Formats: sequence, structure tokens, C-alpha cells
Amino acid sequence: MRDIRQDLRERLTNLERKRDQLQAELRIIEDESAALMRLLDFEDRRFPDTDERVQHPERPVGDSILQALRVRSLTKDEIRDELERAGYGRTGSLGRTTHLALVNRNCPGSVIGSAYPEL
Repeated sequence: MRDIRQDLRERLTNLERKRDQLQAELRIIEDESAALMRLLDFEDRRFPDTDERVQHPERPVGDSILQALRVRSLTKDEIRDELERAGYGRTGSLGRTTHLALVNRNCPGSVIGSAYPEL
């Protein structure tokens, strides 16, 4: 039989080195997590009244535009106002959204194509 104590000491040293590396990585992750939590707290203070559970309309923007146009003729501004009342205005630039939806729906013979020839 041979003495394996030296081998065990080497294995223990390697494990301790590996543990130290993992602890250093964990400290970095914890520091990043703490920094992100501070940023989130700061943003929560900046926007205290925002509700993360905002209900978004189920119908696509283009379909809502067509529905509004079935009721009466509307200008782009009136369409934008209708969309805002329907809840589409919370997600970004409603003017761009309205414009793109109108352009995407502008097909020969469509409601928008005949109602808005200047588009």
C-alpha cells in the first residue's frame, strides 16, 4: 500500500482554488444584481404611477382602423384619436403606428385606398 495523503492534499488544494474562483464569480454576479436592483428602484421612483399590467387591445391596429372607418370617414388625426381611446397609445409613437397601418392597408379597392387617395 502506498501513502495517498499527498494526492489528497493536492486534490484539496485544487478544490479550494476552484471554490475561490466560484466565490469571486458569485461576488461579481451579486454586485451586478445589486446594481440592477438600484437602477430598478430608481426607475420605480421616476415612474411610480405606471401599471405593469396594462391591458393591450386584442385586435390588430389595422383592423381597428377599418372598424372605425366603417362607422364614418376619418382624418388621420381622428384615426389616431380613436386608436388612443381604444388603448393603442400606451405602446409608443401612435402617429407612426397609424401611418404604417394605413400604408400597409392601402391596397387597390380597399376602404382606405378609396377613402384616402392622397396616401
